[in-house]
Amino acid sequence: MEGIVWENPLNPPKREDYVFKN
Repeated sequence: MEGIVWENPLNPPKREDYVFKN
């Protein structure tokens, strides 16, 4: 996984909820 990961691409969470995986 890289960049921003979320389960609902149509309903992205708040920027604070964005998960960055390195």
